[in-house]
Amino acid sequence: MAGEWIKLERGTAEKPEIMKLARELKIDRDLVLGKLVRLWCWFDANSVDGRVDGVASTDVDALVTLPGFAAALKKVGWLDFDDEAEIVSVPNFSRHNGESAKKRALKNARQTRWRRERAAQVDDDVDAPASTNASTREEKRRIYIPNGADSPPTIDAALFADARNVFGKSIGGTINKAISAKGKGWVLDMIEQCRGKDPEAARAYLHSALNGKSRERGFQP
Repeated sequence: MAGEWIKLERGTAEKPEIMKLARELKIDRDLVLGKLVRLWCWFDANSVDGRVDGVASTDVDALVTLPGFAAALKKVGWLDFDDEAEIVSVPNFSRHNGESAKKRALKNARQTRWRRERAAQVDDDVDAPASTNASTREEKRRIYIPNGADSPPTIDAALFADARNVFGKSIGGTINKAISAKGKGWVLDMIEQCRGKDPEAARAYLHSALNGKSRERGFQP
């Protein structure tokens, strides 16, 4: 069934509580984690709020086949019990277990997957040919750079940001002109040639190349 699972953090095995439990119980951390998973699965199946009645600490020890396990967990704050009343409970159970915690975990996983897919889509857009067709926000992340034309071409946000870093902040109109006249690949090549150079010299080189002045005339960025 869809709900028959528990949430486990990637770094759980490295938590200080796990290290302390390993010392107290004189077993390795991997074994501690394995027994914890078994106990947490049992709580998930037998409790909705982290509390189980009619159970004592010795029952917990028997469940994981390790005497003193419940007492050690109580020392690190990961288990509470009252042997006289026969009650065991997991503090902060709802943070990681129960239906609400599972729903939060699934929602977070979906959001992370969506962000990765969007990032991959943006990367694909950067490698795609320049286009003058308008795009919806859902399709591509693009912005318009005004250059005085009636219908200015679109430019990828990532490319524009890279161009600003290399040529300076007021380069938008020139970049639009270069894309229209030379193509996006040509602009990317210019950015790489001028990367790390003085922005003013880089802008002069870009204008020179755009206007047909080649490097054999002695100009270098």
